[in-house]
Amino acid sequence: MESPLELTFGARSALFLQSVDDFHSYRVRVNRRIAKLKKSLNLAVKDTRNYKTKEKTSQITAEQFNNDSRYGLVYLYLAERDFLHYLEANAILEVVSSKPKETFIISKLKKTLKYSNRLIALLIESKYKEDIFFSFEIYIYNSLINGIFAVKRKNWKLAVKFFSFARCTLQFLENYQLNNKKSINSKDTTGSINHLYKEIIDTIVDPNLKLSIFQISNVSSPDLNKTSKKSCSLILDDKSSSFNPVISKIYKIDQTFVMSSADEENENLTVDVTWRDYTAHIYNEEIPRLLNHINKNSSKINDSVSDSFDEVLINWQDCLEIHQQDLNRSNKNADDDINSEEYQNNQVLLTYLNYNLYFLRIRRDLSLVNEFNSKLFDNTNNNGSLLSGSQLKANLKIIKDITRVYCLILNTVKQLQELPGVYSDESLFYSLEALQSYFEGSKNYYIVLFYNSIHKYKESLVILNKSIQILNSLKAKDKLIEFPANILTKINFEDLLKKYNELVLKISIAVEFEAQNSVKAASANNLVIDNVTDFNLDWENPQNHLNHIATLENNVVPVSVKPVLFDIAFNYIT
Repeated sequence: MESPLELTFGARSALFLQSVDDFHSYRVRVNRRIAKLKKSLNLAVKDTRNYKTKEKTSQITAEQFNNDSRYGLVYLYLAERDFLHYLEANAILEVVSSKPKETFIISKLKKTLKYSNRLIALLIESKYKEDIFFSFEIYIYNSLINGIFAVKRKNWKLAVKFFSFARCTLQFLENYQLNNKKSINSKDTTGSINHLYKEIIDTIVDPNLKLSIFQISNVSSPDLNKTSKKSCSLILDDKSSSFNPVISKIYKIDQTFVMSSADEENENLTVDVTWRDYTAHIYNEEIPRLLNHINKNSSKINDSVSDSFDEVLINWQDCLEIHQQDLNRSNKNADDDINSEEYQNNQVLLTYLNYNLYFLRIRRDLSLVNEFNSKLFDNTNNNGSLLSGSQLKANLKIIKDITRVYCLILNTVKQLQELPGVYSDESLFYSLEALQSYFEGSKNYYIVLFYNSIHKYKESLVILNKSIQILNSLKAKDKLIEFPANILTKINFEDLLKKYNELVLKISIAVEFEAQNSVKAASANNLVIDNVTDFNLDWENPQNHLNHIATLENNVVPVSVKPVLFDIAFNYIT
């Protein structure tokens, strides 16, 4: 069975209808579809004289609907046709104001509701009322039209009721489909139905619900979850409501979608935040709820799993977006005083949100570095033998990925340094400088590994020495402030310097050894043993092959022993 919402809202969304012509041409297509349906179901009337006495559409019965679901589609498409007529006229009104047009669009919404109500009356007496997806989507379509009609009539309380019902029911269907792995459309393997549910909530339900709540209570950022559940609980208590059967079914399956839990009702929300020496009051009601959600989910973060950061990162981003919208609205007010308490609180809150978001992003990126690093060591032979060509390529790719992540981290640290209030805070500013140097040094460590793997030892040594000088010259590393999640401490600096010193010793030996090899490689004999990194032999010409292994002339010359393990190489040099 086809999804009513996909046939209506989904079809419109897929076509990106914008202009008057777009709506008109699509309305003509829907009209043709209705004509074909009526013809195939023997509902068409050729003789249009005294049409009201001859038409068969209004006489569709539940029995016909049970035998063929297309009878229900007739009402659905008739409602959609009139709704498209409303959208077409509304698009004209956006350009040119017209009183007759305003009356016309109200009449079209009424006609849409007439056919939608007929469909619900048909559904109640049919076998399809037991189909959760199909029946619920019919009710959702009806509630959306009712909600839009209520907004047009500026009946805000009714609009809250209808859009609240649509929101809770759409959220339930989305969750029900995921948990039961069922869908109204058996061919839906990509989750397009769930995407449509989310799109309807984001583009139609939430904007209209926020507008209606604002008109009633003057709250610009309400808690939509709590408001919609409260409205649905009232519908549950009202047995006369046409939406009561749907809410009752949802309540029996999972009451959390239509009623707030005790924890939600008794939730103690933080209305003040502290950043450094500043305390800011939060004026928006949505941000404290999200911050409370962040506090609860932060314990689920695993620093070794980068995906565990996603939900909390999204919540911080949502807080920031909500606050930024509030700031944009307040900035439009020309009389805003930058010295006012509200303005100062908003600026501190903005820095607080950015500061925590950036540090959490750094933690996530460091977990990515650890994931890459584990793959890097998996590609290293533990028995001391040389890496194969494929292993070397894999390691080089991983090192490049790690350095890219460190570039992102350094960019985030730069954003932290540019936050308002950072430059004037001396201890914070110098600690962030130390943080930048530490991550720069960590990135250089992997760049050294990269150069080392392609036998560019001198370049590796130059980078190492420069990095060690920078780290040793930092005074702030002894007076670091406490960063979120202790991202950097003095111990981290000491560990990095220890790794650097170990590399300096190894690479210094390699540089010395390479210098000796380069002298031998310049000799006339050009033996394979004279170049520790060269294994090219002419296997097609055995004579040349022998000439490169040892001198076959009578001249007696010393032949070196090619080192394989690091310890032998060290003993050989010393």
